[in-house]
Amino acid sequence: MNTTTMIRRVRPVLVLGLSLSACLSPLPVHEPFGLGDEGTSLELPGNITTIGVDPDSDTQGDAGTTSDGDTETVADGDTGTSTHSDSSGDGDPASCGNGQVELGEDCDDDNSDPLDGCLNDCRQGPIGIEIDPTNPTPLPLQGNLAGGDPFDDACPEGQVIIGIEGNSGQWMDRVQIVCGVLQLSENEGQRISTESRPLALSITPGTVLPSRGGPGGFPYSAVCPEDYVVTGFGGRAGSSWVYQLIVRCTRLLIDDDGISLSIGVDQSLDLDPVGGSGGVPFPLTDCGPGEVATIGNIRAQQYVDAFGLTCMPLQLAF
Repeated sequence: MNTTTMIRRVRPVLVLGLSLSACLSPLPVHEPFGLGDEGTSLELPGNITTIGVDPDSDTQGDAGTTSDGDTETVADGDTGTSTHSDSSGDGDPASCGNGQVELGEDCDDDNSDPLDGCLNDCRQGPIGIEIDPTNPTPLPLQGNLAGGDPFDDACPEGQVIIGIEGNSGQWMDRVQIVCGVLQLSENEGQRISTESRPLALSITPGTVLPSRGGPGGFPYSAVCPEDYVVTGFGGRAGSSWVYQLIVRCTRLLIDDDGISLSIGVDQSLDLDPVGGSGGVPFPLTDCGPGEVATIGNIRAQQYVDAFGLTCMPLQLAF
């Protein structure tokens, strides 16, 4: 009885297997799609999307990859490879000089002029130099502080003192202030000792202010070399007048640390003394850091009774 039961349980399975084998028709044998001798591929249902496969190609396509590393799916199955570089959206390095302000750039004017407010490395640059008249620093007046008539001879706006001229003998008979126009310029190497700086300060001849004093003595000229400005003075003086003057000249530069720009000092020198050897020496007195002389403070009549300078700070104009 147990044997009969087992046969009955197995027989339907065998019959079912035979029935299924008889009903199914054999499927055609295909090569892997895209690799057959004649390019035969398996036709897939319409709701399956292929990635990076070209149905018209005899070679198997890889998944498309864009420049930012994402996989690109193409609707028609073509392999998509992007060569586009988007410096503004994906954080790629900016291309300075293409006329478009991109990530990491202050400006981009697509030219090589560093004086137009945009440097060649696409940082914001200065457009000029400003003299701040609101914070003057007068240096001590030397000589007879009560003698002669007072004159405060100021260079015109945008100009600074670059020297003095006049007449002298045993003492200073006459003095007049020589001014120069201070301007921003492109560094041509010879202007400052460090050629890596793109900008420099240059001086062109400016106004010569009125002569103060008398007609005696012999002509002298104590004017700074090209692109130097007056930043101090020294000399000799007595209780009656000024006997001798020494002019200190300084060449300024634009300090550039790759991030910010400021006005700095390249080098200073003292001109040869003009005048006589009387009186007693007084020390060279300098303007403050970042300052230049812009006003000559003079007391004079027949001779130069007293002399001094007033300094003002310089700053870059952005």
